Amino acid sequence: MKTKPKPILQPIAGFFRQLQQRTSVALMASIVSVCALGVSWYQVQLSRQQQLASVWPYLSISGNGTANEKEQAWGIKVTNNGLGPAIIERVELRLDGKTLPSDVFMETLRTENTKTDSLLRLDFTSNDIGSGSVYAAGFTEDWVKFLQVFEGRPPSKTASSVYLPRVSLSIYYKSLYDEHWLSCFNCPGTGLDEVRKLD
Repeated sequence: MKTKPKPILQPIAGFFRQLQQRTSVALMASIVSVCALGVSWYQVQLSRQQQLASVWPYLSISGNGTANEKEQAWGIKVTNNGLGPAIIERVELRLDGKTLPSDVFMETLRTENTKTDSLLRLDFTSNDIGSGSVYAAGFTEDWVKFLQVFEGRPPSKTASSVYLPRVSLSIYYKSLYDEHWLSCFNCPGTGLDEVRKLD
């Protein structure tokens, strides 16, 4: 019994069929690799964001004041409401829009507070916020605090309403991962309180 010879194109067609299958497999492998790379990159970014968030500092600066028949008090408090330490880089102090060194700023305020009518005694405390200082998470302190005690009737205007609008405090700080932030009380040019990431 005679067999028919195979057509000459059949081996060529088989070759191209195998090549096409191999190309499809290689293409699918490449797609899977790219997807895996994308997932890995996303996981790294997510992990990085979690790390940054875990040490995020958030300095809030608030003014406060009290008044009664005998005394008036006013001050400015700084609190780290974040999750990590705030490393202080620079502090800017302004009084009536003019930038002053810390010692001059404090002495000017102390002197002005002593000139209040009917003043019997002035109690004054301050804490220096210098470059390199560290505010741990949850840490809070009175940056400056004045207590005016009167021998007669206190002035009609409270000390907080007189002095707080004149004072501006800007604190530049960073996190453990070198992210930079600005918190300010009575921000220059706006008079608003603000916390802003700088980079």
